[in-house]
Amino acid sequence: MIFYAFLAVFERRTLETVIVAILIMIFSIVVFLIGYITILDPIMAPILIGLALIVQGMHLFIVNKYTINS
Repeated sequence: MIFYAFLAVFERRTLETVIVAILIMIFSIVVFLIGYITILDPIMAPILIGLALIVQGMHLFIVNKYTINS
């Protein structure tokens, strides 16, 4: 994904596709680093998964709160 995003930055000409390619590159690097951390310390995997689920739950709660009242 990092290689694809790197090529997409230089291949695409519109601003939106360049921004999306840069975001893909950033998220790919973050996922790679999280995978590397969990290989070094397996206890971090459930902690990271738990944090991700808490953040997702908060996001869904906030989004539902504002979309139902609108």
